[in-house]
Amino acid sequence: MKYFTNNFLFLAAALFLTSQAFGQAIRLTGVLTDSDNSPVEIANVLLLNEGGDLVTGDFVYDGSYSIEAPGAGTYVLHFTAIGFADGSTPLDLPEGVDSYDVPTFGLEAAGVDIATVEVTALRKPLFENQAGKLIVNVGESQLAAGSSVQELLAKTPTVQAEEEGGVSVFGKGQAIVLLDGRRVTGNELTSLPADDIEKIEVISNPSARYEASGRAVINITSKKNRRQGTYFNLTSSQRFGRHWRSSNGVLASFRNSKVNLQGSYYYHPYKKDFTEEYEREQGEVALDQRIDRLRDQHRAHTYRASLDYNLGPESGIGLQYRGAARGQRDQVSNVNLISGAGDLTGIFNASNSGESSMRNSLTFNYWKNFGDDGKELRFIADVVDHNFDKSELFNESFRYTGSEDESRQRQSTNRSDVTVGTAQLDFTLPTTWGAGSLTTGVRAVSIESRSSLLFEEMIGSVMIEDDNLSNKYNYQENVGAGFTDWAGSFGKLKAQAGLRAEYTQTDGVSRGGNGTVIDRDYLNIFPSIGFTYPVAHQLDMNLKYGKRIDRPSFGDLDPFLFYIDSLSYSQGNPDLLPALSHNIDYSLIYRQFASFNVGYQETNNALFQYVEPIPDQEGGARLSMRNLDRVRTFSVGLTLPYQTKTWTTVNNFGMKWNEVSTTLNGEELEFNRPLWYAAFYNSVKIGKGLTVEATIQYNSSGQNGIFTFSPNLQTNAAISKKMLGDKLSLTLSANDFFNIDRNRTQVNIEGLDVSTESFYDAHWVQFAVKYRVGTNKSSKLDRSIGNENSNRIN
Repeated sequence: MKYFTNNFLFLAAALFLTSQAFGQAIRLTGVLTDSDNSPVEIANVLLLNEGGDLVTGDFVYDGSYSIEAPGAGTYVLHFTAIGFADGSTPLDLPEGVDSYDVPTFGLEAAGVDIATVEVTALRKPLFENQAGKLIVNVGESQLAAGSSVQELLAKTPTVQAEEEGGVSVFGKGQAIVLLDGRRVTGNELTSLPADDIEKIEVISNPSARYEASGRAVINITSKKNRRQGTYFNLTSSQRFGRHWRSSNGVLASFRNSKVNLQGSYYYHPYKKDFTEEYEREQGEVALDQRIDRLRDQHRAHTYRASLDYNLGPESGIGLQYRGAARGQRDQVSNVNLISGAGDLTGIFNASNSGESSMRNSLTFNYWKNFGDDGKELRFIADVVDHNFDKSELFNESFRYTGSEDESRQRQSTNRSDVTVGTAQLDFTLPTTWGAGSLTTGVRAVSIESRSSLLFEEMIGSVMIEDDNLSNKYNYQENVGAGFTDWAGSFGKLKAQAGLRAEYTQTDGVSRGGNGTVIDRDYLNIFPSIGFTYPVAHQLDMNLKYGKRIDRPSFGDLDPFLFYIDSLSYSQGNPDLLPALSHNIDYSLIYRQFASFNVGYQETNNALFQYVEPIPDQEGGARLSMRNLDRVRTFSVGLTLPYQTKTWTTVNNFGMKWNEVSTTLNGEELEFNRPLWYAAFYNSVKIGKGLTVEATIQYNSSGQNGIFTFSPNLQTNAAISKKMLGDKLSLTLSANDFFNIDRNRTQVNIEGLDVSTESFYDAHWVQFAVKYRVGTNKSSKLDRSIGNENSNRIN
């Protein structure tokens, strides 16, 4: 391992030291007008080299544009707009500057019938790769058609999204997910419609402006109407697999010069199968277990309403409400075949449960720009309330050799209510030092979780409470944070440096724990620093360091014992400590598309799942969370995209090496294993509005904490057709072509040997329809608060 580590560090150092610079990017800004000197509201601006080849391009909004030239030299700026003749102007960019003001350019009216013009707009690239940030412009793809946000993330390169909502980033670990600047839970992702999403940003090493939680940040932006008028998007998808699934919704929008009003509603009932298989050996006892779960989500509603109001040309407010209501029924068959446990040969458990949940959130934004000197003020306040109720009835029978079967009936009632309040204030001002900007801000978060579990057993004909399993738990967490972050440049070198401080107070009281089980407070400092340097023509080098924290989830801290059957259960651990990680990333980025990345991460008190024998219960096992002493992760990644007018391909390759060191019950343990990763995305436009897309993701075997997992392959493909002037879109998609999407793990620890295999009905075909109706006209540059706030962090 020492040989591997030394070579890894040598590779990173060699790449850094041998880079030679001979170019400097230059930011071009300018104004585009018509013959009356009025701003052209929407246009395309293209930067061409001396040979007439496209270097880069962007959109012109409200007459203003800003694009980046790769360096000094001779270029041509070319402008196109509906109703105007094309125009061009030559540019000679000098050495030694990082910005250039292009003289105002005017377009002449074309004198043609606009109704007969065929519009070929400049497309945003589907994938962009900026310093430490992968951007997926979902609005340019059919990836989202008929999917949930969780399913959309599963198709995103470098992102690992589990079926039940857990999200991680390759080489980093568990990520926090932000939706329009608000943090969302994993369970929430499974019910959010992907058709409502405009853009996804995967930020592998966030700056001090972000909250320090999570190993990475995934920032999701909802669609915003940027054109005046009224329109409706109607969507419907029908999925056919082992069971039928449906998703139907409407997105409505109205906008004028002052108001941007938007709302959406989706209804998505479904049935889904989950299967888990376990083989467990403990001493002389062997168990072969299979759990089949049929989930019937008969009530699933998701809704959103937002209002943005421009108070003036440089200020505005925004208000957004999100809600979700869900009701589901689960039928579970749990079969345990047992040997080596005396006369006991099997345990059979059939259970039925009913579950309902409500989630409501309200977000307020205010922003103000102080003229043209770069001063900005941002304020956001948010409150989220989530209620959950579940009741489950267990009918359990025990089979013995030479005697009659025994039966037992139990029931549980679980309730929880979580309220999260957040407020944040940021202020940005320009700095003469480094021609940059300084942002400072404060943030306060208050979390209150109240939960109860009532567990009862039938004694005679009466249900009697089981005091060993019943519990009540109240948890309170308060986090106060302040940060300062600077970004600027010194000639060719772009730099960022930030410092964040977070003070956390936690308090947990449990009836089962005889009072207080958590009472701690701690202060953490999180520095971040990054540099970007052009090492060649259109090739940038980026180096970043950041410190992050992983706080245990409410469920991980809950001391409740969640009953599966008489020999297995899971339980929270209130003694969990937060995990702290240090991250170093080096990358080479070509034309903001292709990239090569090298990363190192060291985590203390890493959170991981742990399985252990139940004391004094032969064959029993308990699943809980524990802290690992130290985990070191080395990672290498390569992204190779290519895009033409008709073909887009993105190819990702990666390897990570995990070194796990910990002491469990007095025994020192080490686990080392590599993981190989590959992901491929291809989209081909074959004419007449037809587009074909396909994604493939492969993970080799690897190590996650004490668990070893087997290889996994995920596949998805879609063909779409646009008609009626792109107003109608039809998409036919298929998932898991070969029906082989399985998760397999193995662990051997403390005399307990466990092998698992889990899968769900991921093998399906889906038909989706989207229709857009309404009239729009061009509007000025979007300054809606949702758009500004969610993209305020570089």
